[in-house]
Amino acid sequence: MFTIFGAGGFIGSHFTRYLSQAGEPCRPLLRQDGIPVDVNLGHVIYSVGLTGDFRHRFAEALEAHVNLVARILSGCRFESFLYLSSTRVYMGNPSAVETAPLMADPADPDHFYSITKLMGESLCLANPNARVRVARLSNIVGADFEQGNFITSLIYQALSQGRIEMNSSLDSEKDYLGIQDAVKVLHDIACKGKCRIYNVASGNNVTHREVLAAIKQNIDFDVIVNPRAPRTVFKTINIERMKSEFDCRPKPPFKELPEIIKTYKQEHRK
Repeated sequence: MFTIFGAGGFIGSHFTRYLSQAGEPCRPLLRQDGIPVDVNLGHVIYSVGLTGDFRHRFAEALEAHVNLVARILSGCRFESFLYLSSTRVYMGNPSAVETAPLMADPADPDHFYSITKLMGESLCLANPNARVRVARLSNIVGADFEQGNFITSLIYQALSQGRIEMNSSLDSEKDYLGIQDAVKVLHDIACKGKCRIYNVASGNNVTHREVLAAIKQNIDFDVIVNPRAPRTVFKTINIERMKSEFDCRPKPPFKELPEIIKTYKQEHRK
């Protein structure tokens, strides 16, 4: 039995669908559903969070990433608990391996997201229950037009405007992982993970230039690059723990682009 907190979001909805297709019992919970009491929640997937709009919703980010987690951990029964964090916590750090100590700057507003995620992680890892775990997710690629992630925002621009405006250098690079690989690994971690924390990523960085080339195979568009666009390079994410424990070999994430584009066109035809 799985309980999905944040089942209405991108990761939560895909995880719920994955369980349904596998015939596994699942209790999907939306934000307004509250916390079930006096029941065993089974394997908990905690996918509640704020991403792009956290700079304007500090209190809500703190509630989602920290306070609600504390209430569940202290007041609920479960078989396991998996907190979905982000590889963004490695920003500005020299290493992106699970065992590396991490640094953040509380004076930098851009670090607020990472700090709240690390607070949530700390709540989990300080818990003596070894089945309370953390998964640091990379940039997940899938049909996510509600949340407005980077890839789908590019697809939206290409389809609706015939052009993409880039505010970061085409040589910028980061890690991407397809949604199907992500939910399968999260399922394995929740059910049989041996460690307390995992990176869930592809382990390979992709440049913005390569991302645009992959989209261009499916849509014709122009590219406009801000002449002052900075080059941002994220650390290569170490996924040896994920690979060795679950024999996971992530597929190229952009193989899912044709289906994502098809889904977008169908939804906006309604």
